[in-house]
Amino acid sequence: MRILHIASGLDSRDGGAATACTALCRELARQGHDVTIYTTFLRGRRDNWRHYAGDLRRLTVRAFPVLPNTYDISLALYRALAESVRTTDVVHIHGIYRFNFIAGVRWSRHYQVPYVVKPHGSLDPFLYRVRRWRKWPLEKLVVASALAHAGAVQFTAEEEMLLAASTGLFRADNQKPVFNAVVVPEGVDLNDSSPQPVGPDFAQLFPQAAGKRVILFLGRINFKKGLDILAKAYGIVRRVLPDTHLVIAGPDNEGYEATLRRCLAIEGVAPHVTFTGMLTGAAKIAAFKAASVFVLPSYTENFGLVLCEAMQHSLPVVVSNKVNIWREIAAADAGIVVECAPSQVAAAILKLLEKPELAQAMGERGASLVREQYRIESVAQDMLEVYQRLIADYSCNNLQAKGMMMQDRGI
Repeated sequence: MRILHIASGLDSRDGGAATACTALCRELARQGHDVTIYTTFLRGRRDNWRHYAGDLRRLTVRAFPVLPNTYDISLALYRALAESVRTTDVVHIHGIYRFNFIAGVRWSRHYQVPYVVKPHGSLDPFLYRVRRWRKWPLEKLVVASALAHAGAVQFTAEEEMLLAASTGLFRADNQKPVFNAVVVPEGVDLNDSSPQPVGPDFAQLFPQAAGKRVILFLGRINFKKGLDILAKAYGIVRRVLPDTHLVIAGPDNEGYEATLRRCLAIEGVAPHVTFTGMLTGAAKIAAFKAASVFVLPSYTENFGLVLCEAMQHSLPVVVSNKVNIWREIAAADAGIVVECAPSQVAAAILKLLEKPELAQAMGERGASLVREQYRIESVAQDMLEVYQRLIADYSCNNLQAKGMMMQDRGI
């Protein structure tokens, strides 16, 4: 099968979407399919995508420049898609409200190639309300029709699908959704994420955490991650358990770190917090191994791939009920689900730190949850079934359309 993925960027500093896209594409290529990723040098970053293809012969990654003084408009991408889509069996488009979405839909529909749209959380009410003045015209002109004609709209969790439906967007007069929704989660490559002893100990990299019970946040330093909640919660935890240390690992793409540092200073815990910057490879694994609990108190979170990585390393997790896989975590009893409230986050952290047997049991159940539901091999198989169904449906529809034309002509 020839599969084309179209993404606005593949920089892992922009979050888990890039990691999820490339993990899926790598697995599809391993399973014998010809996979291509078209992306752009989003915001001029040219150094972070080349390694994704690696030594996989069936995976090709091509990145195109964007026009100066534009966010992500790429005429080079548009021209390349005009040539490539027509020889593709299925197209998978990542994100909406972006130029890659407009270009991918344009050429998929032109060549009558089935396409899948993955919103990546952009239809969550929390994000849907942001910049409505800019999104509304695009919805009327492009997005509504594009989703209505998509072979499938992929959500990564039932919660994401329910939240998208709650906006009332893209519904027909009979109140039924006008798009074909499918739920296929993100996948974790257990070979890449296996908790084997690799590289230096975390305390060697960050001595200030040595001998402490580490509370770990790993992800972008961004307001939506609920880091203001975490700062207040850690103030409570630290007053009860002074042998703890908070580690905040991730890139600061939007300048939010300064605000977060002020929050920590107000709580009086700034000296007991380490900002590591973005961690990858052995350093990232070392952080997971050193931590006693992983915390993600987001105001909105499409999936939370990093949660799967933490659980794969048998870490108990504390998550807000705005993280879209909170129901799955709660059902598996793999962590503690809380409201976006500092007191609840603090209470959950304290419970896990003060009851190590409970924390260990939850961590083990989390690892089982990842193995059973989020293995990249099974996720890729689920996605392939969607592709195969769309290709079969499009072929059938095209045959029916040709038959009707022949009847109209009296042939």
